[in-house]
Amino acid sequence: VSIKCIGVWDTVGSLGIPGDWAKQLSFASRWYFHDVHLGPNVEVALHALAIDEKRGAFPPTLWERPINQPPRPHQHVEQVWFPGVHSNIGGSYSDDRLSDISLDWMIKRLRALTRLAINNIALNPSHPRIEDCIEGKGIESRTALYATSYAYPYLRTLCNVLTPPTGKFDGLIRNRFKPENSRRNLPPKNEETVNEYLHISALQRWQLPEVAHDLAEDKDTPLQPYRPANLSALIQHAQDNPEAMPVIGWDGEPMSFKS
Repeated sequence: VSIKCIGVWDTVGSLGIPGDWAKQLSFASRWYFHDVHLGPNVEVALHALAIDEKRGAFPPTLWERPINQPPRPHQHVEQVWFPGVHSNIGGSYSDDRLSDISLDWMIKRLRALTRLAINNIALNPSHPRIEDCIEGKGIESRTALYATSYAYPYLRTLCNVLTPPTGKFDGLIRNRFKPENSRRNLPPKNEETVNEYLHISALQRWQLPEVAHDLAEDKDTPLQPYRPANLSALIQHAQDNPEAMPVIGWDGEPMSFKS
């Protein structure tokens, strides 16, 4: 059976298991993905990912392939990183501006890459300019249930560029008690992620003087510059290696880092 398109928002490995300790339970492995390879029958695969999610129970599950496997000529894959946490990307918060950015990208790619019909009536023509949505509120998703993720946050790796430890005890925990690359989305040996990109909205949000970032949903202040550690590491790496940070523009098409 041919699958015309798979479109997903921030697919995570835990499938909704709450809390940082749930992964240690004997039954937890039943709720994790065992195969992250796309089948050859998939024509288009689109994945919107959250840059700012730090909960250990929400590791991103990216599509991978064996390093020696050439890209399938009939298959188009894009995995794009957006500003915000898990529900900023997939939607559910009252401030939906960041989720509108990932939705806008998904719709544009569906129109460009597939013949799937989009219900234009359901789209709000009075919506503000999508470019203005970079000022949307980034939520702090680490509630009390995920308290250990403050001291030992999950470091989402963007485009395979490692992020230095950031939590209060992060470096100590990684050096003394945990493997250095635990709580990072690095592919296994002999595997690689498929076609990761950074959305232009992340870079433009970075350029704003201050935004609502890492705030509780019921708070609007204080504002601060948008400087997530993983994005900082990627931008720094890309200064000398522009090809390491492929950027997707507002039109959904790839653009160069210097554009």
